[in-house]
Amino acid sequence: ASMTTLTTLIPLPPDLVHRDRVRRQALRAGAIRHEGLAALRDAAFVSEGLALTWEIPANAVGCDGSTADAAEILRLMTPIAAGLAVLHDAGLAHGGVSVSAIHDDHGVGILTGWLPGGDAAQDVRDVVSVLQSWLPSGSVGADIAQMLIMGADPDPTVRPTMARLAAALERASIEPYPRRPRRHTAVLVWQDSGATPASCLIPGWSAPPPLPWAPCNTACAGGALHG
Repeated sequence: ASMTTLTTLIPLPPDLVHRDRVRRQALRAGAIRHEGLAALRDAAFVSEGLALTWEIPANAVGCDGSTADAAEILRLMTPIAAGLAVLHDAGLAHGGVSVSAIHDDHGVGILTGWLPGGDAAQDVRDVVSVLQSWLPSGSVGADIAQMLIMGADPDPTVRPTMARLAAALERASIEPYPRRPRRHTAVLVWQDSGATPASCLIPGWSAPPPLPWAPCNTACAGGALHG
């Protein structure tokens, strides 16, 4: 697959000892290989701090999970959580889990943006925060709902391990979930000639008499589908 690179910057003070320590930590974390973790190709000092160069698939795009189905979000986050679990097993942490650090490669999530000073419990909290911001209310089963509650607990000892969270995401990602309506969904509007749109044709409903119709991307009068 074709690959590309992106660079993230860690601002650092001019203290050479501190800079070197952070660079060594970044290289250790970046050496972990997993499909959910972007490969670190370079860690170079610049005037502002440490520039980290990540390698990701060329087709990967930034994520806006707010437009995705619950199942799609769970599938996207499963490899990221699994990769973080491997990182934690190695005694390391990511510290930079956020929406801006997540990339979508045809439904497979990839994480960039390592930051110093993180720990495993905070990584769990950050993954849960992303899930909470993306998942539609009431769209997940009891297992994931419990993980979200525990993972957001202020007490780090209550939070599940990343391995446990990843396993729950993997199980849940193959369960059927209601699909969230897409934006810009074309809606067929049936109307009398020159009249105001009367109703929306919804798949599965009996169609009204065969009158002229026109495609419409706006709400129908009286309450319509929003994509």
